[in-house]
Parts: sequence; structure tokens; C-alpha cells
Amino acid sequence: MKSLKDELEKLEAEREGVSNELTKLSDSLTEIETTLTNLREQDGQLQLQLSREGNSVKTEELQRVKAVIEKDNQKPEEMGFFDADYWVMGQDFSKKIYATDLTLERLLMDDTPWEAAVTLKLHNFREIPVRVNLIYDGGEWKVDDLTDLSNDLDWKKSMKEYLAE
Repeated sequence: MKSLKDELEKLEAEREGVSNELTKLSDSLTEIETTLTNLREQDGQLQLQLSREGNSVKTEELQRVKAVIEKDNQKPEEMGFFDADYWVMGQDFSKKIYATDLTLERLLMDDTPWEAAVTLKLHNFREIPVRVNLIYDGGEWKVDDLTDLSNDLDWKKSMKEYLAE
């Protein structure tokens, strides 16, 4: 039979392993939080990098964004399309926004441009499942679309619908 000392040493080794894994997870979550914060700051409210086929922003998509802004400016007393921050999925954000469950759902590298889809759970007052579609363009990954999976709110599709109203 194993001695109590051997069992305690084994448990301590397991505890250290779990502690190391928790530290790695915490570091990953901190990195995701930092990335989301940086993206929100860099992106501003209207700088969503919609890209395809080697262009920084497709002309059609840029024109759509401009059309949304023009429509919003026609009725300044009403809440416009971009009155919500798509990075936090709301108008307000908590002091501690973070993401969990980051998962690479799709990675297509056979054709140009490369595409990827990442899902995550954004925590901003509540848990919001989000899908981020990415395009590899000009040597870097850029956001192509965002979808709030809890409401099936796709930003590109929503812009088209908003303009059709």
C-alpha cells in the first residue's frame, strides 16, 4: 500500500498541474480581453474592416456603410443604425468585458482570400454568443462580419435590411 506521504505528494503534483492549466487559461482570457479592447478602440464606430479579394474594404460594402450614415443623418432625432457598439453588442458596456469559449469553427485556406469563423461568448452585463467572420487580406486577418448568435443579428445583413426600410 502507498503511504500517506506518497498520496499527498501525488495530490500536490496534480494540484500544481491544475494550477498551471488555470494560469494558462487565465492568460488566454486576458489576451482575448486585450484583443477585444484594442479592436474596439482601433475600429471606432464605423471602421469595420469589410474585405474581400485583396481590397482593404470592398467598394460595395463601403458604399453600404456610407448609405447607412446618410440615412441616419436624415433623422438625427432617431436612434441610428450605428448607435450600438458592435464590439460590445450594445450601447453600454460594463467595466469588465471579457470573452470565453473562443473556438475556431471554420478555416478555409484553399482559395483566396482565406476565411475563418471564430465563435466566442462575450460577457458584457450578460453572456452573448458571437461569431466573428474573418478574411485574410493584405497580410493580416480582418473582420468581415459579426453575428450576435443569441438574436441572429448579422451586421452586414442588418445593414442591407435597414437600407431597404
